Amino acid sequence: MQTKLFTGLVAVAAASSAVLCGIPAQAATLQSYTGAYNAALGYIQDERVPVADAADHKLENATATGDSIDIFFADKDGALALFADRILYGINGEANQLAFDGRRVDDSAQQVAVGEGFSVNTNVGDLIDFSLWTKGWWDDPSNEGFILGSDESQNVAGNQHIVAYSEVIEGEDWLFLGFEDIPALMEAGYQAGDIVNAISASELPDWDYNDAFIAVRGVTLGGDDPKPPEKEVPEPTALLSLLAIAGAGTLGLRRK
Repeated sequence: MQTKLFTGLVAVAAASSAVLCGIPAQAATLQSYTGAYNAALGYIQDERVPVADAADHKLENATATGDSIDIFFADKDGALALFADRILYGINGEANQLAFDGRRVDDSAQQVAVGEGFSVNTNVGDLIDFSLWTKGWWDDPSNEGFILGSDESQNVAGNQHIVAYSEVIEGEDWLFLGFEDIPALMEAGYQAGDIVNAISASELPDWDYNDAFIAVRGVTLGGDDPKPPEKEVPEPTALLSLLAIAGAGTLGLRRK
C-alpha cells in the first residue's frame, strides 16, 4: 500500500488553486443552522463504539451544488481524540488545502471552536474531497504523519477512515463526515513495537469515526450532476432560416 505524505501538498495548493477556489472566508456558525447542528450531533458516534455499517457510508462523488460551500467543525462530549489531527480538503483533484487555517481539531489541543466554519468558492458540479492529516502523538514539523483519505488504496493499510452521510435539511444539501485517526499499521507490515510517525504499530483503531467531525453545507453525495441542462442551440441552417424570416418581416413593415 502507498502512504500519502503531506510534504509539499499545501505549498503547491497555495500557488495553484487559490485563484480557482477563491480565498476561504468566515462563515456563520453551525449552531445557527439548528437542523444541521442537531443532525451532526446525531451522527457523531459514541467513543469506542464502532460504526457497524461504515462500508455503506463511504465518501464518494461529493459534489458542490452551488457557487460556494461552508465547512463547519462539530464535536460532542464523550468523543475523544488525542492525536494531532488536521482536516484537509480538495476541489476537482487539485492539491489539498488545510481547513481552519491549519489549526488542530483534536481534543489534546483543540484549536477550532465547535461550530466554527468557513466558506470556499466553488462551481456547481465541482467534486469535493476531504481527508485527515494525523501526526500521532508528536506534532512536529519533521513528523510528516499520515494522510487518511477517501481513496482507501492510498491509506497506509488500505482501510476506510471516513464515513459520510448526506441529507437535505430545510431545503439545503448537507454532508456530514466522521474521521478515524489511527491507521492499522500492523496490517501494513509494521511490527509491534515499531514507532512510525509517532504512532506505535501496536495501536489499533477503534473505528468509531469520531476523532474529527465536520458538517459541509452545499454538497451532495452520489455523483448526480446538479448542473442545469444546457439550452439547445439551433442548428446553423435553422438559425439562417429564422434570420431570413425576421428579415422578411422587417422589410414588410418598411413597405407599409
